[in-house]
Amino acid sequence: MKIRWLLGLVIAMAACAAHAIEVDAAECHEAAQFVGNAAQSRINGASKDFFVGKLDEDLFLLESIPRESRWFAHGANEAQFLRGAVLDVFDFPRTPSEHASEFLANCMRVADTPHAPETAPARDTTQGHADDRNRI
Repeated sequence: MKIRWLLGLVIAMAACAAHAIEVDAAECHEAAQFVGNAAQSRINGASKDFFVGKLDEDLFLLESIPRESRWFAHGANEAQFLRGAVLDVFDFPRTPSEHASEFLANCMRVADTPHAPETAPARDTTQGHADDRNRI
């Protein structure tokens, strides 16, 4: 538990040291759901190399879209913040809801936006939750 808190603090401090991420509260919530889904993908058998490779491809393609039209990864800071959370999913496996909640708290803390009340993202209701604590 202490390591998770410390890791979250390190990620948040790194993002703050560079620049605040330029996202709003809705994007934090949406990205938290994405991170939770990444954890569910891990449970369902996706490898770190596969998932992170796809994410890197998507982030590369987003660079060709004007910043104001992008979802979440408006620039390098946001892209690295999201990528770091996905790496955490595979390097320090926890339940999808734990990953999503931690990401949301960190995102709201470092986002360059007025902070809305922190609430956990909605529970993922997709099938495949036979063992939400599976640590693949």
